[in-house]
Amino acid sequence: MRKQMMLLLVVMFALLSGLTACTKTNKGASGPAVLQGQSEHWKVVLEYTPQGNSLEETVTVQTSITEQTISEMTATINHKNQKPVSYQMIEPEMFKGGQPIKFPDKSAVADWKDTEQVEIEWKTGDRRYKEYISVANAAAAPAK
Repeated sequence: MRKQMMLLLVVMFALLSGLTACTKTNKGASGPAVLQGQSEHWKVVLEYTPQGNSLEETVTVQTSITEQTISEMTATINHKNQKPVSYQMIEPEMFKGGQPIKFPDKSAVADWKDTEQVEIEWKTGDRRYKEYISVANAAAAPAK
């Protein structure tokens, strides 16, 4: 009888431990971060700030193109297991003097670690161009 009681307690303890391990809350998104990347013509900064169970993605771009007028520009952020998110510059004439431009639109992403690359497409005159930029973690902010 004593062995059965001990066995029952061990089994119940194992079940309770297993259930506790399975029901730990998943934080969802990782903490805030800043990713940066650069290509021949573009510099990109992606800022991720916590918003509930996801991260808000803010995109800033800067170009080294100063002699030509950019008539169209789109930045597409590719994330693993998510649809690519595209940001279109409505007033590309703002790209004068190489000033950084922050897109007004923001999107929610699951985790900044899933960011694969940034695709920049633009048009000057009659020619279209495309560059791919790999981004790296510039500064992961401490979790609060």
